[in-house]
Amino acid sequence: MTALAVYRGLTTLLGPLIPLYLAARRLRGKEDGGRFGERFGCAGAARPAGPLAWLHAASVGEAVSLLSLIDRLRRERPALNLLVTTGTVTSARLLETRLPTGQARHRRRAASRPFSSTAGCHSVRMSAGSAFPG
Repeated sequence: MTALAVYRGLTTLLGPLIPLYLAARRLRGKEDGGRFGERFGCAGAARPAGPLAWLHAASVGEAVSLLSLIDRLRRERPALNLLVTTGTVTSARLLETRLPTGQARHRRRAASRPFSSTAGCHSVRMSAGSAFPG
């Protein structure tokens, strides 16, 4: 059995507890109530027309490191739309104030459940993607 199979099995088995866990995080201020649906793979906005690249940063440091890449992509590929996902409320707030308006959008990363991640990715049909490992 592969590590991926074990991971998928555990996330499927424990999946019904994820909404309770996220609700508790929301009560502690660790989740944004207005964007709570994004944690379940529900798109907060329609997919923009044209090519779309997905960039993911799990933490504040990774989000800051993406800013120079985003600036370069904005200059070299002005028709390219960018979707940036993050794993923390703090990194989300940071990017919302620093992303270029119109070309880049932010979403919270969907909770680790096969249906959430798949639904979120399929709803936007990525042209390209990159994750910056922690």
